[in-house]
Amino acid sequence: MHESVLCLITESGRFRRVHYALALASAAVSLNRPTILFFTLSACHALTKTAQGIPGWHNLEGEGNDSPAVLDADYANKTIGRFEELLTACTDLGVTIMVCDMGLRAEGLTRANLRQDIPIKNGGLASLFHRAGPNGQIVMI
Repeated sequence: MHESVLCLITESGRFRRVHYALALASAAVSLNRPTILFFTLSACHALTKTAQGIPGWHNLEGEGNDSPAVLDADYANKTIGRFEELLTACTDLGVTIMVCDMGLRAEGLTRANLRQDIPIKNGGLASLFHRAGPNGQIVMI
């Protein structure tokens, strides 16, 4: 019998959705739940390289007039984990981070556009389902 793997498919380019996916993944893996965070479509931009000292996730969609940087600072003021803290927690705790090949192409991105400081596995839906196994749970965010 395979372990029940939690697969979080993150396709939205909205900062709050991607941030929450990171929070879910870090919480699940901290409770010893094998977890895959699968980025596709506009969510792939959350994993892009830093340009001129600004992380790629700053280009995600904000809320109203608030940019992702403003939302992230507001979370810090409310003692909510910041984006980079959650991403680091995910990698340190062993969340498998995958980026969808189709999602990259749809967004005009390549592997060369992605961060090199975090382990990112390439793959597609078949790879995701294979890693999830027959008892895996798939959640869309």
